[in-house]
Amino acid sequence: MPPRVLESWSLTHKMVGYGVVCSRHWSMARKHAYASDFVEPDLRGTALGVLHTMIGIATLPASVVAGVLWEYDPSVTFLYGAAIGFLAAGLFVIAGRRGIEQKI
Repeated sequence: MPPRVLESWSLTHKMVGYGVVCSRHWSMARKHAYASDFVEPDLRGTALGVLHTMIGIATLPASVVAGVLWEYDPSVTFLYGAAIGFLAAGLFVIAGRRGIEQKI
């Protein structure tokens, strides 16, 4: 979009767009279901509380690291984010396999 179009958007349009992006990005149903599979049924509420606590604790340092990397080179920020994402996905796969093996 040309800059003139972006400047003409009202705050309401920007907030609606942000809400759509956040609702898509932060759809917690999959995380809740996946995290709940790792614990006993009577501890699922505690597990979800710990999950959200860890997400909250990790958000501030992650933002600081992203800001420092952005000042160095913006492309490095995205490469770092991609690398951390792939690492996390690999750890989930490993943890999921171990959880399945333990249930058998």
